[in-house]
Amino acid sequence: MASDKTLYTSKSTLNSSIRYHLALPTNYRKLALCEQIDEVLIPACLQLAKNGTLSFLEIAVEKDCVRFIIEATPDYSAEDTIDAIKKGIEDDVVKKFPKVKDLLNGLEFWHEGYFIETMSSSNSGTPPLTFYQDQPPMTLDQTTYIFEVKLAHAKRIKRKIEIRCTDSLRDLAFAITHAYDFEFDQDYGFYDRPNWHKATQAFESFTDKGHRRGIVLNIPGVRHTKLTTLWQKVDTCWYFLFNYGTKWLFMVTLKEIGVKQKKTDYPRILEKKGEAPEQYPYDEQQL
Repeated sequence: MASDKTLYTSKSTLNSSIRYHLALPTNYRKLALCEQIDEVLIPACLQLAKNGTLSFLEIAVEKDCVRFIIEATPDYSAEDTIDAIKKGIEDDVVKKFPKVKDLLNGLEFWHEGYFIETMSSSNSGTPPLTFYQDQPPMTLDQTTYIFEVKLAHAKRIKRKIEIRCTDSLRDLAFAITHAYDFEFDQDYGFYDRPNWHKATQAFESFTDKGHRRGIVLNIPGVRHTKLTTLWQKVDTCWYFLFNYGTKWLFMVTLKEIGVKQKKTDYPRILEKKGEAPEQYPYDEQQL
């Protein structure tokens, strides 16, 4: 098997088995191919082989995937083999390198796509088979975030917004205000708690304007902060406070990770439920 780096080779240990060539890409590919993760592959595979249904003959890393030559007993299907390898390695990788899960932004370590084919087998009589699930791994540039945005005081009023995950907090703030028919004319911030005074993490538009508060409290701005900084996995919720006078508070929850579509403008509103309130529910001329 041609590869950039062969990590492990062994002889067959099963008497009756089917031999497979398996290639597994990751989300995102570059994460699986760093030197640290190489350290986990062999121990994880050897642990899987202890059950007597799998045997790893070769493990190799290429620039875009991890490849295996494996043998499995005939009563162990190709699908079972793939699931066992994916789960066993992912569990060990995440356990040893917890930050990998954060880097994946809520995605699984392994991508859904894979390549598997039968090779020469011992005493199996199985004809050659090739199967390719053609779903190449996503990159950040191909990924979108789908948010559910609710008014904190009226949760029945909500919007579903899809936006590129590489966009900034400022882009998301504009999308939210637009979805609620608000003018984008006030300062705002994103907070990890509904009470912004008690937040342990904050990102504010004040900072981008050079406001003293941002400098003194070391609060990051919104213009250059990517969405992936705050939302790294599905169901994570942050609070968006718009206008520190009227205090419009929104719950912003990452519900899905999508794939960017061609000829589609982002951000876009996918769903509206409930009538948006007036941005200024009073006559300013009377103040």
